[in-house]
Amino acid sequence: MAAQPSQEDFFSFVGGLNTEGGYFLTPKNSWKEGDNVVPQKDGSIQRRNAINLEQNYVHSATGIVDTTIDSYAFSTHIWQDVGGNGNKNILVCQFGQYVYFYDASTTTTSTTKYSFEIYLPDYQAFANSSLIGAAVISCADCYGKLIITSQDTDPIAILYESDTEFVVKRLDLKMRDFDGIPSPVSSDQEKTQAEWENINFWPEALYNLYNQGWKDDKLAVYVTNTSGKYPANSKQWIRGKNTTDDFDTTVLAKIDFGTSLAPKGRVILSAFNQDRAKSLLTLDIRGTAPSSPSIVSRFAEGYSNYYQKIFFDNVPSVDGLAVTTDGYRPAHCAFYAGRVWYAGLPSGEKLGWIMYSQIVTDISKVENCYQQNDPTSEVISDLLETDGGIIQIPEAGNIVGMQPLGKGLVVFATNGVWMISGADAGFTPVNYTVDKVSNNGCFAPQSIVKANEFLYYWGISGIYRLKYSPSEGVGVESLTDTTIRTYLIDIPTFCKKYVEGKYNDSEKIVYWLYSDIVESKFRKNKLLCYDSYIGCFYTQTIDNSLDPTVVSIGVTKENTNVTTTDVIDDSANLVVDDSANQVVADVLEESAGVQKVKFVTLVTTGGNKKLTFGEYSPTRTTFNDWVSYNNVGVDVASYVLTGYNLASSGPTKAKTGNYIVAFLKRTEETFDAAVVPTPPSSCLLQTRWDFTDNVIAGKWSDNIQLYRINRVFFGTPSTDYENGYPLVITKNKIRGRGKSIQMKYSSEAGKDMKLVGWSATFTSNSNV
Repeated sequence: MAAQPSQEDFFSFVGGLNTEGGYFLTPKNSWKEGDNVVPQKDGSIQRRNAINLEQNYVHSATGIVDTTIDSYAFSTHIWQDVGGNGNKNILVCQFGQYVYFYDASTTTTSTTKYSFEIYLPDYQAFANSSLIGAAVISCADCYGKLIITSQDTDPIAILYESDTEFVVKRLDLKMRDFDGIPSPVSSDQEKTQAEWENINFWPEALYNLYNQGWKDDKLAVYVTNTSGKYPANSKQWIRGKNTTDDFDTTVLAKIDFGTSLAPKGRVILSAFNQDRAKSLLTLDIRGTAPSSPSIVSRFAEGYSNYYQKIFFDNVPSVDGLAVTTDGYRPAHCAFYAGRVWYAGLPSGEKLGWIMYSQIVTDISKVENCYQQNDPTSEVISDLLETDGGIIQIPEAGNIVGMQPLGKGLVVFATNGVWMISGADAGFTPVNYTVDKVSNNGCFAPQSIVKANEFLYYWGISGIYRLKYSPSEGVGVESLTDTTIRTYLIDIPTFCKKYVEGKYNDSEKIVYWLYSDIVESKFRKNKLLCYDSYIGCFYTQTIDNSLDPTVVSIGVTKENTNVTTTDVIDDSANLVVDDSANQVVADVLEESAGVQKVKFVTLVTTGGNKKLTFGEYSPTRTTFNDWVSYNNVGVDVASYVLTGYNLASSGPTKAKTGNYIVAFLKRTEETFDAAVVPTPPSSCLLQTRWDFTDNVIAGKWSDNIQLYRINRVFFGTPSTDYENGYPLVITKNKIRGRGKSIQMKYSSEAGKDMKLVGWSATFTSNSNV
């Protein structure tokens, strides 16, 4: 039988990188290997733009020694609606121990640094001995204000007053003492002070009574009438009122309280520096002594002193209470349901704590993580919908992040993902649920990215996406099990822990920046990108052979700006007021820019590494990274390697390559001074036969040039290059023979590459 010809067409790359295809099953429209190419919405791919320092960039005044880069943390956050102005956004940038603030609406970010900055060691947490600036900060926008937390510093709130005036408030998170001090005896036991002292639980026992609502005057009466014994922790004094509404121990004695604990929480504590004796100073614990008997009114002063002695002076103090301190603070914060949320203690009993503030009606509320009404009150002790509080997830491991999604707050921990939401509607302290939505925990805290209605994060074995539906709740899916699982496995585990993600809404692309060098977690040179519109992954490599060092990634947000304009009348004359002053009006002017990716970059100046910003080049005239650094830069190669093409005859029959017709976008737009079309383009093709993975097999061809403009077009310097053909189509001979073929398309130094697709013909043997 004669040899059978076949034709294979490949006109789309929307599948992106896919490392999971086998030898015989290759996902359509994808590539098996590749780097520095970007899939386009029209199905084509193109070489990525160069990465350069900003035009006319400047750097920070403060720097760090090169050897300490991996000792400090770097991160960014967009502070939106600053000061309640919907048109003002600030890029917040952590540079180790410093937090800088930049105008996020301009093209050259590095030149817009505000004079205001935060020096994190000024807010070091009490009893913390860590290197301040080594932990990544977390930021949350709150009604135009900014909350910043880290595990080593006290939380702070920043208020914007003007470009020259920022106000910083150090936050002391507070909670009600619902636990008290655990007693060594059952709650129904009563002991004298001496008996409490014998078991080393004095003045702790007295403090517990204060925390239950007891006061000195009530305690004095009780102790006097019970042979020196103090009330049990089950008793509420308000249950011992007689018919005249006075406290009476005989009435209280008639009630069987059992072993149920009385309500606690009168004392409000600093959550991480619990000085209970100091907290009592803010309360009225003395009460009021009874009036002196009127029958001896002439001895009133004497009786007054007598009652003072009985009811107050004989009640011991709580001096000697231990102060409980925690050297860490919540590492993460979020804003949800009108409240600021705090979580992420790295160890201890607060590991699974999630603290939330009262509704933020003013800035003082952001540190009040407790209910407003006193739970020991005999009048109003109910929870309010505006209250703050604490939610505990005992089974959660280390909490590494929080993000609002739909009607709930997603809590990411190392061993799973939970969602806090309102049981019926929005969250309130009196009506909420906590549901575990995934057993796949978050391995990289900075990998969490919110992209419109989705949340993305890196787990130990893949990248996951969460989506909220009002009818179905939160759904979780892996994006990598069938696409780039092998690629992720090959990234060193240590490097994955420090991946940092950002979302560019203008491009609909999620960028994850990381280092592939185990010894250097913050010298980041790799990007994993996910196009959420197309639904595919691709990778990029940033050159790190020169001095510029990328340590973090951010996205600027350009919004509308208020400008002034002249007011003119119907005759086009300038309008003036009665004092002959020209009249102007404020108008909203749409900014021409869109969201842009910014790379936080360190450059060496004066022997130190100082902070500035890099970005993708806005033009495609050069493809060398860091040209703006030394006017030369470094070429970063772009390529894609297809899966194994078996043609129509399958893997059992050998086939011979005939021709490939390549389709590429023309990039030449004008002529330079030497009348050379520019910018030039190129696309090199190499074929690889018979499933070979090394050139030593002798089955790899030499590169051939696919990009050739066949129709000559002449022009003059600076004129447009318009030959009428937007596509460059070439026919090329395929050399080689085998049972399969892979095609590698590569860029050429200094030239563009825009590949639309190709069509190849093969002749297959009729016999196996």
